[in-house]
Amino acid sequence: MRIHVISPMWPSETSKHTGVFVRNLSDSLTALGFDVDSSAVLRGKGIGRRGRIAKHAALGRDILRQALAPADCVYVHAPTWFSPLVDLSRRIGDKKLVVHTHGGEVYPHSRIEHDTKPIVGWLCRRADLVVAPSHYYEREVVRAFDVDASKTFVSPSGGVDTKRFSPRDKAAAREALGLKRDAIVLGFVGRVVEDKGWDVFLETVHRLAKGRRDVHGLVVGDGDDLPELRARADALGIGDRVRCLGMIAQTELPDAYASMDVFLFPTRRGAEALGLVPIEAMAMGVPVVGSNGYAVPEYVEDGSNGFLAPERDVDAFVAAVTKILERSESERRAMSERAVATAKRYDAEAITNALAERLRALIRGH
Repeated sequence: MRIHVISPMWPSETSKHTGVFVRNLSDSLTALGFDVDSSAVLRGKGIGRRGRIAKHAALGRDILRQALAPADCVYVHAPTWFSPLVDLSRRIGDKKLVVHTHGGEVYPHSRIEHDTKPIVGWLCRRADLVVAPSHYYEREVVRAFDVDASKTFVSPSGGVDTKRFSPRDKAAAREALGLKRDAIVLGFVGRVVEDKGWDVFLETVHRLAKGRRDVHGLVVGDGDDLPELRARADALGIGDRVRCLGMIAQTELPDAYASMDVFLFPTRRGAEALGLVPIEAMAMGVPVVGSNGYAVPEYVEDGSNGFLAPERDVDAFVAAVTKILERSESERRAMSERAVATAKRYDAEAITNALAERLRALIRGH
């Protein structure tokens, strides 16, 4: 079975983290026996406006070139302006069309996503299958674009590699990162931008540090607001307690998670179609305190493997973290075990196998 992959995001030498999930999914489908053509993808983002325009023009050219080759299925990720080209590609040779949504379709991140939202909805309605990362976002796509719910499929963004992300020794992980062995470490992983709630994370660290001298924050990721986060930490008097690792390799992430006592996920993004990083933390046995909306309640079970708190409500986040820290060692161990068990529902191999079966059925006409 031959699949044409079309994607505006794909890793490059200069943007190694861009579209990693898309490439990993394509590699996994190849390993499962699909013949995957990923020639129509946008590698990296381009430098400056002219660079981005050139990249997108090349993507359009590659979509048209790919369209002429025979295939069973066109599998497009996060479509925008090129939606009509995708539809043309699927009609040449009467291919099946799969649209894999990521969040920006209903809740645009950028001007181009905002301006092309109507044609993306049109493409979703024409698709044979629409893939969503969570039940929350599946409902949002159906509502926003009037998509037939019978042709949607939930596949959690490639899932989590539970072999790589599994419990390990905390002391060794902290030693590898140069963190204090006996400190209480609260973690944040992701893009450091306003709607990810880094301000709630920082204020939670600040308030807990006033009552507990050994509370520290660990930030993994980069973003436009990182300088502001550092400046705010200094202004709050906790600059020496907040460690910013920046963007690190996937191979280094397990030690970062393992060093944490609690993972905070105070997102306030409507486009939070899933949130893989809290699930990765849970796979490492780290309890999560997350926002009580979007897709988060699908995996954070309040009081069981973590806690839910209203977004922007620092008092609630402080109270939830305190509840975890004040539990007995055996209670925290049980919470950690429940977190690991939950993450196993998102095992990458199982997730990809389920999607592969759905694609086979679609191509066979079942």
